[in-house]
Amino acid sequence: MYDNAHQQAKRYAEIATQAIMNSLGYKMGDELIQRALDLQGDALSQRLSVASRQV
Repeated sequence: MYDNAHQQAKRYAEIATQAIMNSLGYKMGDELIQRALDLQGDALSQRLSVASRQV
């Protein structure tokens, strides 16, 4: 169950990050975009981990 929630949250983070980048008109290389998505996913994973321990 955690894996599914994690994957879904990571996907939402990717979509949100892409939408923000597109709305701001960023023209970055694929490598930089992927790194930004990875960092966003890592931050979200940490939040989910902390939240799951508090429940």
